[in-house]
Amino acid sequence: MSKKENPEKETIALIIWIFTRNAWRWRWRLLTIATLLTLSFTMHILYGIYMQSIVESGVARTDPLTTVYFDLMVVPGEYQSILDREDLPPTRFRRQLYGYGEAGSGLVADSIHGRIELLGLHQDSGFFSFAPEEIEGRSLQHNGEILLPRSLAEGSRLTPGDSFDLTCFSQFQLRSLTVTLVGIYDDNCSQPLALISFQDACTLRASTDANRYLIDYDRVSGEANLEYLAEWMGTAYPGALLLYDGLPEALSQTMLSRIVRPSSGLLLLIFTFMGVGVLTVAMMTFLERRSELATLKSVGLSRDQLINLQSLEYGISLVLGLALGIITTALLGRLLPWYSAFRLTDLLSLGLTAAFSMFFVLVCAVAFPTLTAQIATVNELLHARVIPLRKLSVRRLRDSQGELILRELDENVRILAKPISLGRDPTFTFLCLKQVGDMVKQGEVIGVRSTKGGLEITQWKAWCDGTVVEDNTGFIVIKPSDPEASFYPYSPTVIQEHRRRRERFEEGRR
Repeated sequence: MSKKENPEKETIALIIWIFTRNAWRWRWRLLTIATLLTLSFTMHILYGIYMQSIVESGVARTDPLTTVYFDLMVVPGEYQSILDREDLPPTRFRRQLYGYGEAGSGLVADSIHGRIELLGLHQDSGFFSFAPEEIEGRSLQHNGEILLPRSLAEGSRLTPGDSFDLTCFSQFQLRSLTVTLVGIYDDNCSQPLALISFQDACTLRASTDANRYLIDYDRVSGEANLEYLAEWMGTAYPGALLLYDGLPEALSQTMLSRIVRPSSGLLLLIFTFMGVGVLTVAMMTFLERRSELATLKSVGLSRDQLINLQSLEYGISLVLGLALGIITTALLGRLLPWYSAFRLTDLLSLGLTAAFSMFFVLVCAVAFPTLTAQIATVNELLHARVIPLRKLSVRRLRDSQGELILRELDENVRILAKPISLGRDPTFTFLCLKQVGDMVKQGEVIGVRSTKGGLEITQWKAWCDGTVVEDNTGFIVIKPSDPEASFYPYSPTVIQEHRRRRERFEEGRR
């Protein structure tokens, strides 16, 4: 066991020694990457906090509605109708979110006192019930009566007992109704409405269908489920107007979120520019250390060990950049008034998002030079050749090249077909490395084709040891040194099919 562990320990010690040496040698490049990470982290945190503080301050300045006489009122859209309680969609919280609901009829009518917003309720309505000290006169009892909020009655100089006409244009016809003021109630709410009977409202609207729904949520359970109720009604009536105390805050939150939403694109650009900068520095470092990487590969450093070495180098930049980013953000945050007022949980959320984004962008940026260093050969590194990202190998014929396969079997040779250029393709380059009479070894490269600007290379390799006996425009023929050398295991079915074709062809010639 110890004999196996010693080489591993020596390898780890070698990688650590090379890492410490490179970390000092390339310290300015690694510090440049760390600086880019620090700036990106700091800008992401500070700008993100600034935009969130704008949203929160805007919402904090919003005054809530005061809906004293109902908790929520649904104003459906033009083509929506009031649903029965049994037809409401299920809620993910509780079925009974409200204790009482009632349909009404709302409209806007004209009068000599101006335009008045009306709400038609049934005489036994559970809404807009007033204590004796909250109303002057009495509540609605019959058709043809109206109850006004105090601000409207005083502005129009109306007192209980006064009568006036209401007109409304509906169903392509002007309709009118004479009403008598029977009471004035204290409008200590944000939505003062003039109240009439449900039948009078239907008469003015020329419709018996309700177009308002008033709800009192269930207070018995003791849960603050008004927000859940608004969410439920929003699902039941998509696009409808919901009047409740939290409506201004919800609208403000939505509006400000849409205003600051483009700022997320700026946060993305911050890390995009960081990635471009890191990629540039990493590529410059890779080009300058070609000889060093070739030496490491020559002494036996494997591809995985080379990746581990470079991961340590870029990892130290990530750790250093993150640490400096946290320190820089904390120091600059003391100079910003909106930074200190931010919650710690939100800071941690932004910090984790920034750290993850830094890690992801760094990995993507250094992946290209790291993988290029891994797949490059010593000759490609030393002689500054184009390093392909993909290498393909050709060791046999295609199944469709039946005559050549049969020639291999009949003459005991190994054949490699050359690629054929269709037309004048400037990217087509094939280099044959062997001539007739040259000796080849098993796996030795005989020909090379470069495509896609050198990023992809296809290599034609010898199947066995032998001698090149024929080289024409279509294929290369190798005579094995060992007459008993193995063939490529072509499918017997393919071989039999080609033999039958040959026999039929010969019979046809006879």
